[in-house]
Amino acid sequence: MHGTLHDKIGAAFSTAANIGGGAETTVLDILKALLIHGMLVKGTALGSHYGPISIAETKELNVNQIKDYCKQLAMVSKQYFNNRK
Repeated sequence: MHGTLHDKIGAAFSTAANIGGGAETTVLDILKALLIHGMLVKGTALGSHYGPISIAETKELNVNQIKDYCKQLAMVSKQYFNNRK
């Protein structure tokens, strides 16, 4: 399996029951695993920098952040793979 994920786009998100519940640490650990396999990851300057995080109940703000992040990933993926041809 090692190497089969090289140059693929990766992302992570997490939920937690409360603030300080480890959601950000979980996302960072997932991203580390993706990077070890040579995957490309995208952060964001707004909101949760490493990937969407939801605390307790998923609220409309969280859903919008997740949708925005997915749109950004799609745009970056399209640009990256179109430029590789």
